[in-house]
Amino acid sequence: MNPKEKEKYIEEFDFPYCDESSKYEKVAKIGQGTFGEVFKAKDKKTNKKFVAMKKVLMDNEKEGVSLLYIIIYLFALRLF
Repeated sequence: MNPKEKEKYIEEFDFPYCDESSKYEKVAKIGQGTFGEVFKAKDKKTNKKFVAMKKVLMDNEKEGVSLLYIIIYLFALRLF
């Protein structure tokens, strides 16, 4: 899959259990790992609901981390 196809695939993929990231405001960076950065974020409307948001760094794909693996990882996080 070339980079344009990957980008299109990600944009069109339906994540049924994930809210739009625009619904939240980043409060603080709380960690960084192999796949990206993790932020504490709050709901913009209520200012009461807090979540952890992960920004996945796609540069890691060059090191052998596939897009499918990242999607499976994100779904697994949702289960806990």
